[in-house]
This record gives sequence, C-alpha cells and structure tokens, in this order.
Amino acid sequence: GVNLTREREELGKDLIYLKGGEKVLFDHLAATIDGFAAHLEAGLRFLGTRRFNCFFTDRDGTVQSYHGRYATSVQSAFSAHFLCRFACARTRRPVMLTSAPMRGPGILDVTAIPSGVFAYGASKGREYRDPAGNQGTLPLSPRQKSLLADLNQRLHELVLLPEYEVFTLIGSGLQCKFGQTTVARQDMDGSIA
Repeated sequence: GVNLTREREELGKDLIYLKGGEKVLFDHLAATIDGFAAHLEAGLRFLGTRRFNCFFTDRDGTVQSYHGRYATSVQSAFSAHFLCRFACARTRRPVMLTSAPMRGPGILDVTAIPSGVFAYGASKGREYRDPAGNQGTLPLSPRQKSLLADLNQRLHELVLLPEYEVFTLIGSGLQCKFGQTTVARQDMDGSIA
C-alpha cells in the first residue's frame, strides 16, 4: 500500500487557501504548527524591506513539504504563490536548486511555479534552465553518457518487474539524473521489509 497522508494534507491546505484566502490559511497553520505566528513574525522582521540580488533555495523539504515519494510531491499552490510573490517583489535572480533531475519526473514536473520566474539547477547543478527557458548541462564524456544510458535502461527494465516495482513508489524512486542515477529506499512508511 501507498500512504498518501502527506499529499492529502498539502491538498487540504491548498483548498483552505484557495477557498478562504491567506488569513484563513495562516489561521489553520497557526492551529496546527507550534509557534507558527512567532516564526512568521520573526521572519518578516528579519526581511524588513531588504531586496536581494540573488535568492537561492532548495526544493525538497524547503519550498515543498517532504512526501514519501518524489513523483507525487507536487508543489502546493499556496507555496508557489508565496514564493513567486517574494521572488518578484524582493529579488532580481531567484534560483531553485535540487539534486533531482530536470525531468522524468524532475523539478519541472513537480513545480507549480510559472515559467519565467525562477532559474533552476537540477541534478545537483549539472543541468540548468534559466528564466527565458534556455537549458544546458555540464560536460559529460560520450563514454560516461553511454554507460549511464545502458545502466538506466537496465534499471528501468528491473523496476517494471512486479517484485521491484515498489522502488518506483518510495522516496526518489528511480531518478535518471544528468551524470548520476539514483534508486532510493527512503521508505518513511516502512513498505519494504
């Protein structure tokens, strides 16, 4: 079985925000997170009226609550809205970094931020996309590319087998990053013996 509690909780917060607005969401968060109002106030005091040339943020567990699986950790609408509002009002160059790939599923598949706002660094910074949509990668030799392609193909075949498909449903699953492959066992729900 797959536990979807965290995904449901995030969707619930989105419904609260979309139906009731920011104040209703903040009231909900204050009722469910110890010290929420004090943390929010301290953060706002720290920021003051500052503007930033560059703003760097991680994705997983930072702008998106961590889920039991990467493929279903789609960013909340309220998170995307608040992050875009901050980035557009207070920063010149917002950048989101992640160890996940750009696609497949990757950061561009699970973000709710509109194109053109952030630059993205994926695969631990080995691939990028700027706000204009220009993409690129660090150099990788043809031999490395070939070896990774062969490895990734074989791993894809393995996780299609019933006895290994659970590895696509937990943690990062099978991620074919640029220059690296990850098969994760971040099994917060204890679904693997």
